[in-house]
Amino acid sequence: MNPSQIARYFTDRGRPITHQGIRLRVKTIREMEADRSNYLLPWAIRTEHATGFVYRAVKAYAKARRGEALNERERIERTKLEDELHVLDAVLVYDYNRGFKLRNRRPDDGPSLLAKR
Repeated sequence: MNPSQIARYFTDRGRPITHQGIRLRVKTIREMEADRSNYLLPWAIRTEHATGFVYRAVKAYAKARRGEALNERERIERTKLEDELHVLDAVLVYDYNRGFKLRNRRPDDGPSLLAKR
């Protein structure tokens, strides 16, 4: 459906809106999703890399950064990952072809456990 058809659909059901309003809402949602995904995980993860301890711990880390409650397993995995990276003074990076890798922390990494490059 295009924005005009969507606007007509809602207007016919008692919720008047213009096609410009639909376009603006779609744009806002897309920007929010892009901002959120960049904030949580700075990479697109391949399906074959979306398993194992590191992936689960990174997901738990992102979930905690969002302010969501963690279950016991997630809390333990996140804590283990944070402790290991702190001891090694390292950050996680993601190579789309090889998966997760460690590298030495650089000053431009900031406090995050995740680095974009």
